Amino acid sequence: MDDETPLHIAARKGHLDIVKELIECAKRPGHEEVESGGGAAKEMLRATNKDNDTALHMAVRNRHSGC
Repeated sequence: MDDETPLHIAARKGHLDIVKELIECAKRPGHEEVESGGGAAKEMLRATNKDNDTALHMAVRNRHSGC
């Protein structure tokens, strides 16, 4: 949907447990390096949708907070 990643969707819906699991999964061995030379988790957090929003933008816009 509009170039959204699973992280975008979980953040938009406020599913903090899924957001955490997706990030933890990307940090596991075997996912550290991607073609751009950064970690998979970092790349996932920087990914933008068609509106140029990251998952963090969507979580904040929808007033979801894990604090």
